[in-house]
Order: sequence, then C-alpha cells, then structure tokens
Amino acid sequence: MSRFLDTTESWIETSNGNRISRYAEIRGGQKITLSGFCVLSENCKLLGNVAIKNGDDPAISMGLLCIVGKDCVLRPPRIGFKTDNYSESKVPVHSSLCMGSFILIGSNCEISCKQIGRRVVLGCNVVLSRGCELGDVIIVDKNVQIPEKCKVPSYSRVQRHPIIPGSVSFTSLPGSMRKCIEEWCRMEYMGLPVDLEQMVSQL
Repeated sequence: MSRFLDTTESWIETSNGNRISRYAEIRGGQKITLSGFCVLSENCKLLGNVAIKNGDDPAISMGLLCIVGKDCVLRPPRIGFKTDNYSESKVPVHSSLCMGSFILIGSNCEISCKQIGRRVVLGCNVVLSRGCELGDVIIVDKNVQIPEKCKVPSYSRVQRHPIIPGSVSFTSLPGSMRKCIEEWCRMEYMGLPVDLEQMVSQL
C-alpha cells in the first residue's frame, strides 16, 4: 500500500488532496495556505505563528504538488523588528514564505527564504538561508547552504563552490528538466520514492 494512503493511522487527507502526517507540527495553521496535492511528511515543522509585515498575507503559502520530506523546518524569513504597542518591546517581523508548484524537498532541510519558484528540487540537508530567493526549474544538491539574500537564477543547478567556503556555484539546466521535476513530484505524491541522488548524478 502507498505510504500516503493510510489515512486512518499515519496520514490525514484533506478535500483538496493534501496529505499531512499526523506527526507533522503545524503552528499558526490559519496563516498557512496549501493549494492542493501537497505532502507534509513525518516530523516536519511549518512555523506560521509569526507576525507578517503585510498582515493579511499568509505566513507560508504552497502551490500544487509541494512535497516536504521528513524532519524539515519551514519558517518565514525575519526582515526586521517593530515596537509592540502594549509592552513597548521589540518584536520580530517576517516576510511571507511563498512557494510555487511542483516542489520536491528532501529530508532534514531548513527553509527560511522569501521565495521558491516553480519546479524546484532540494536535496537532503539543504539550508535556504534567511531572505534568499529561488527562481524556476532549479535543483539544489544535498548538503548545500544557500547564503542569506542570495538570488538563484532560473534553470540552475546549485552546488557547493569548489574553492570558496560557504559559497555556491551555478550551472545551467536544460529546458527538459521542467517535465522531469513535475514527474518526480507526481511520483512522490503517489508514494513512489524518487532517488534524487541518483537522478542528480546523471545530470
């Protein structure tokens, strides 16, 4: 049986096809938007219980077919502070974390970026640092940390820089990767695991 179809014990399925592990941690759920056919895996955390600069905007929004692996943490990026009217203390203010459609996130990722475009793959243990932005059709290799406020261009593969510590390097991806990433997301949604390391090694 597919690991995503056991709705009685491990998974909850919503009316628009979202599949949420009963062991996922969601804070501020009223400020989190899932468009449909998204997967939130075991022990992942969505931290939407933060003050957003534009108060009516969602803290975290996901498009269609966003697959979040185990033990991932998603939090909106902090962009500054404001003074609380009652306590007169400084409280952090955040920007929304906006995610497009067809996003596949490996396990143990930490995400605090402003934007992830469409058709994006993150390997395991990736860190998207505060305020960075990813375009469309991007693959980030495992164990890569993208620096704060870095802008990753569309159709890029992101790897550790071979010489400069803490930096990343970009190489171009072919247009055909659009359909490949869409198919990988559909497979994962159906409970058919994708070996991302093997897929990436063939690029």
